[in-house]
Amino acid sequence: MRHYVAPAYPAKAQAQHIEGIVAIAVTIDPDGNPIRWHVVEGHPLLAEATLAVFPRWHFIPVVHNGEKVGASFEVRVRFTLKYY
Repeated sequence: MRHYVAPAYPAKAQAQHIEGIVAIAVTIDPDGNPIRWHVVEGHPLLAEATLAVFPRWHFIPVVHNGEKVGASFEVRVRFTLKYY
């Protein structure tokens, strides 16, 4: 990934001790810009936080036979509470 903006952990999810993974299916253009995405799995509160920053992510372009090409893949974001 070329540019990643971490999603904020939703206060409501923290208060409810919700942890987990949000999986997003994404399609990028040849320059690495996300052009389509949707949540595959994940708690709705965590998915909402991830989708709020996802358009600001930028991926390293995929190169096939020396040419940049679009690609589709899955991105997984883990939300873990820290107990001190």
